Amino acid sequence: MSAKIETVAIIGAGIMGAGLAQLFAQNGYAVKLHDVSIDALDRAVTRAGNNMAMQSDFGWIPAEDIVPALEMMQCTTDLGEAVSKADFIIEAVPEVLELKKNVFARLGGLAPEHTVLASNTSTFDVMAEMPDAIAGRVLITHFFNPPQLVPLVEVVRGERTADEVIETAMELMRAVGKYPLMLNRYLPGFVVNRIQLAINGMAYMILNEGILEPEDIDKAIENSISLRLAVGGPFATMDLGGLDVMAASARAMGVEPPPALAERVERGDLGVKTGRGFYDYAGIDEEEILARRDRRLMLLLDAYMRGLKD
Repeated sequence: MSAKIETVAIIGAGIMGAGLAQLFAQNGYAVKLHDVSIDALDRAVTRAGNNMAMQSDFGWIPAEDIVPALEMMQCTTDLGEAVSKADFIIEAVPEVLELKKNVFARLGGLAPEHTVLASNTSTFDVMAEMPDAIAGRVLITHFFNPPQLVPLVEVVRGERTADEVIETAMELMRAVGKYPLMLNRYLPGFVVNRIQLAINGMAYMILNEGILEPEDIDKAIENSISLRLAVGGPFATMDLGGLDVMAASARAMGVEPPPALAERVERGDLGVKTGRGFYDYAGIDEEEILARRDRRLMLLLDAYMRGLKD
């Protein structure tokens, strides 16, 4: 059974911290935002207000909801005050392991015994560093910048994280409109950053060829795969393109297709056109699949092209 969450404490008032405070305040949670700098706290509140004003301009939220949401955010430089009544804490301090360890060591002595202790780290296995007294309450909730907008949250459990803590985190993420992706163990870079690393690595290689400038490479991605992947991830996109085509393309670039791809091609499971690839399309008309993809892509393109005119 998951625990009831009423108050969320955010430790760190940088860009991520401000976005997280805004996210939970907008969704009706009392928020305690902590930072060692009063200036950082002031900037965070201003940034949250500006973010919500933009959302209002887009028609996402009523303008009259902005002030009440900001009033749900209380700022403090006193860590004890920030966490004394918190049900869920998210550490969002800079990505320095020793700093994070020190924060959690303090949280263990300041937060109530029922409080879930989460880290927004994108890199470290902070759970392995936790003392036994709090290890069962610690997990990772990795948001993506800007956290008030990007839907995905990678929820990573440690070897000692209690099941109830995982359930509470997953339920809370859904309650604020997020898509929580559950990882049952720590994986360096988690999921998205590992894929991003591969993309960045190839971008560096192309840049080093001296043919294109960074802006050219960015524009190539923005106007192609970034849009396509937004309406279907890599496996769905491969299924649509044909796994035999994907295998041939890999070989043309000097890369042997991995077993997960080669074995499907050998079986004749080539994707949408054969009714099975990485996904099973049994009973689904190919034209329906293509039309659904194209409708989603057209909606994205409409917004993208309007954005280019700003």
